Amino acid sequence: MIKSRPITRVLTRVWTLTVLLFGSMLYAYGDLDNPATEGTFYWLYKDILVILIGGLIIVLAGKERIPKESFVWLVFYFLLATYVFIYFAVLGEGVAHTYLKIFKNGFIYIGFSVLISSYVLKVEGTDYLIKVVLESLLIAFVVSVLLFWFSPIQSNTGRLFGTFGSPNSAGFAAGFAIALVFVSKNFIGSWRVRERLALLLAFTVLALSASIGSIIGVLFFAYAMFVGKSPSVLRSAVATFLVLFAILFSSLCSYFIWLRNPSALEAEVYARIISIVSQGAENDSIAIRLKDYLISLSMSCDDSRILPSIFGCLPSDDFRRFDSALFSVVFNFGYIVAFIFLFLAFYPVFFTLINKKNKNAVHQKTGTELYKYQHIQPLIYFMITFVPINFILQHSFDVFPTNFMYAILFSIFYASTSRNLSYKRSNS
Repeated sequence: MIKSRPITRVLTRVWTLTVLLFGSMLYAYGDLDNPATEGTFYWLYKDILVILIGGLIIVLAGKERIPKESFVWLVFYFLLATYVFIYFAVLGEGVAHTYLKIFKNGFIYIGFSVLISSYVLKVEGTDYLIKVVLESLLIAFVVSVLLFWFSPIQSNTGRLFGTFGSPNSAGFAAGFAIALVFVSKNFIGSWRVRERLALLLAFTVLALSASIGSIIGVLFFAYAMFVGKSPSVLRSAVATFLVLFAILFSSLCSYFIWLRNPSALEAEVYARIISIVSQGAENDSIAIRLKDYLISLSMSCDDSRILPSIFGCLPSDDFRRFDSALFSVVFNFGYIVAFIFLFLAFYPVFFTLINKKNKNAVHQKTGTELYKYQHIQPLIYFMITFVPINFILQHSFDVFPTNFMYAILFSIFYASTSRNLSYKRSNS
């Protein structure tokens, strides 16, 4: 086994905890829905901490070589930023602040974080990184639930923000943790207190965040896990029934709680869980999303453009952010960039699927078995069910700390595409 380094382990834990707990600082600004962070050093502190701690991890990793694929997101954002800056230079206009923020977050929390995670994977292994991230999420969930119940500062929507900065990021973290629980269980071979507690808190955070996109994603993930374990028509039918039953049961429970006179506690929990429904009705969120999708599909730019489907609309006034990360990329940068974006996100998953049959990932130089396909299978299901829904229904990809969790995902799969890996038949 690759020799572990105590300092690297400590820094990895500090790194993940810093990212996953930093959102709790928003409670200090007195308004979760509209925190007055403009003109403060709130975001700067976070960025500096992540860069410093991550840089130390890379330095301590020494001469360890990592997969070249670990640099792809840094290269992607560099080329995309170059394209945008040249575009604005030709127009003779200044680059809007939102573009700078998008690229800054992309470089640090996607590109740089993938790089750091790759070094941790090389030095400590896949099972260790998953263990650290899961334990950090567990701590973040505990703090988030405590803040939700006991902090006098709450969102007007009644949804859980916790340490994640937004309800949708909290919902994504819950879904990610559920997938990691099953991966961790596969590595250790049994259910332990950590996995059981993380699963319980993940579902609690998911419910209190009332993130509809994340709830839908978890349902699809559960469906894939159940059917994929032993594919058959019967299991598919049972899984479909269970999903529909879960939807019907939760709807009936909500209806009966609404009809009778609930206790103060029940009324508070119920109001917070279903607040997204009333909020969506007031803001007409479905109509807004449909309008955004039609705008991006038709490439209705603010002015006349040459081949907007290829080059994107790239509004000169600001970055157009929709409630969909995918359609935001399509509209602002065009279909070619969107295709590259999807390719970078999903090609390692399909690579891993191609090399799955009775094979283990083995380091060519050391001969060390890094993982079995069965170990990371839940993450594969997560990537092909939960992530596409998140890309389409939410813009969480470029929001902190969801982008950090995406970086963890990408680094694990990029490690599976490394040229330093070979594959051997499993003896099991």
